[in-house]
Amino acid sequence: DIGVTGVQTCALPISGMRIGTLYDPSLPNSRYRCIIPLRALAERGHEIVWPGDNDAVGRLVECDLVHLHRQYGPATDSLVSELRRNGVAISYDNDDDLSAIHRDSPNYRQLGGLRGQRDFLATARVARRAALVTTPSPVLAERYRRAGARHVEVIENDLPAEFGAQKRRRHAGLVIGWIAGLEHTVDAARLGLSDVLLR
Repeated sequence: DIGVTGVQTCALPISGMRIGTLYDPSLPNSRYRCIIPLRALAERGHEIVWPGDNDAVGRLVECDLVHLHRQYGPATDSLVSELRRNGVAISYDNDDDLSAIHRDSPNYRQLGGLRGQRDFLATARVARRAALVTTPSPVLAERYRRAGARHVEVIENDLPAEFGAQKRRRHAGLVIGWIAGLEHTVDAARLGLSDVLLR
């Protein structure tokens, strides 16, 4: 448990674990689903093996736990096999079900449809072999359980201090901002988010 109220996860020692990680640095959600939590663990005295460290992949087999954020495919399958052979625990996090992208979405052809289904099956293959799977969505958590993942926990996105250091600008009324991926443009239109937020 790394501070998310009401969620019981793996009990980690106070300090001294070596935790490795792999994630895609081009994905903004890697920041709050992987980097921020691991920095918090580093502050508690755990050693973190970051991607880009010298021979990071080679050092992963020396870790107690390796946390994978949205990693999947043949290279990941091979890595997971190697980690398991070396007795390394694996946690897996996926916060997006790209197979659910609506066909009206601007990036449906790139991410959705049959490709989205194939990608989900590839993530499920990794999730079944992980000791712990985390996701912010109860719906996605249930999909992973149905796909055979044994231990799935819902950990919502939480950025308690992420915007706290921002300098506030004086203005009248309340200003609400929404940052989302391109696939959510359809959601904004269909859910009428502007009207909802105005109400």
